[in-house]
Amino acid sequence: MRFPWRVLLFVSIFAIEASVAVVRDGNVPPVVGDSAEVHNIAYNLAHGRWYKFDWNDQRWRALWQTPNNDGRFDFIVFRTGSYPTMFRPPLMPVLVAGILGLFPNNSFVAWRIFDSAAFAVAACLLCDVTFVHGGTVGLVAMLALLLGEPVRRQFVPGWWTEGLAFDLVSCVVWLAARGSRIRDLRYVACAGVVLGLLCLDRPVFVLVTPIFCLALAAAHSRSTSAIFKMALGMLLLSILVQAPWFARNIAVSGRMLPMGTQGGYNAPDDYGDLALANRGSWTGQGILNAWLPPSGTNSLIAIPPGYTKESFGSLWSTGFTDLRYGALIYAAVCTSLQSEIAVSDAGQQAATAWLRVNYSKVPKLMVEKAITLTRFERPFLAAAAALCMVGFFYLPELRITILCIGLLIAGCVLSVMLTHVVFYRFLIPLLPPLYTGVALGFVAIARLRRLA
Repeated sequence: MRFPWRVLLFVSIFAIEASVAVVRDGNVPPVVGDSAEVHNIAYNLAHGRWYKFDWNDQRWRALWQTPNNDGRFDFIVFRTGSYPTMFRPPLMPVLVAGILGLFPNNSFVAWRIFDSAAFAVAACLLCDVTFVHGGTVGLVAMLALLLGEPVRRQFVPGWWTEGLAFDLVSCVVWLAARGSRIRDLRYVACAGVVLGLLCLDRPVFVLVTPIFCLALAAAHSRSTSAIFKMALGMLLLSILVQAPWFARNIAVSGRMLPMGTQGGYNAPDDYGDLALANRGSWTGQGILNAWLPPSGTNSLIAIPPGYTKESFGSLWSTGFTDLRYGALIYAAVCTSLQSEIAVSDAGQQAATAWLRVNYSKVPKLMVEKAITLTRFERPFLAAAAALCMVGFFYLPELRITILCIGLLIAGCVLSVMLTHVVFYRFLIPLLPPLYTGVALGFVAIARLRRLA
């Protein structure tokens, strides 16, 4: 593809994605608690109030209360408090803050348009990889996957961090498959920055960044010593990109909590008997049990008086589950940085206590998480794995590239195995390398048919 075709491809994909997002959602806030927290932090950043929650700000509340005639956002507008937070990772709030600065009254639709553009860039990078290595067959296969596969279209573009992760992992795939023409130092710099941003979007990738670094280094060099040197350079640079966030969290909390409080909050649903019972699927019940022991005594955090399971039922227009109850308890409890840290500490204590006694169950739990990750898309994933293998065996000139792509997929799966599963969403970051492997598999089949 020459440059004009890349521009045409970008414009076409962007037009499709943006039109779907605008027609379907428009300027209405998304009905997910994650998005309200991101938007609230971003609003404060855009108005020079640093990285904090301020649920009392009437101007921000008006953006959510105006479209709240049916009560769909009651669970958001009931929140109170104003305090520095370490709960949400910073990349998405910073980007949304920029959107709010430019479009203060239309930030929801403006973000969706921006997100569509980011996805179009990622799609063009993936199409560039498959066209250069597989010609028209590779390009058509990739476009069919990007625009037609239901998992991706359900969540990207969206208000979850997985959407940005899809875009950043696409950059990683492009570097692995097309980065050979970039000089060593520039390649290490690009990879380190992209991986650092990926971790600032979804901190879970901190756990598997070394695997990504090795995959990218192996794709660029054939010398073992050079691979490890490049991987180390990427890893150090990715940490440097995250360093301001780490330093800020330590300074604000006065404790060694560089990655924030979200990991501790989720820990009881990552490791525990309920995690085993639910095969690694996040429910929120493990968190509730960490905060509110079954006996009802010795709660690790102070639950404000008057908050009961029944009192929260009216805050959800479609009813509520233990998962939503857990989110609401969190919202009621966290009205200061100290309470946010207390919630994180309670979760860490519960998970650590379980691990001390049940460490032998961890391998089984990790396997269960990987199996759960595939539960809704097993036919597609099985076919994708088969096509990746076809590409590996019948495109000998691309074996190193496909192997490195396989390492990227393994890293994404491992990040889930170390944490938890949330429906389709956690499949999204592994789709760029998976789509690339599938497209190259179709290229190999087309080549075999021509030879036959």
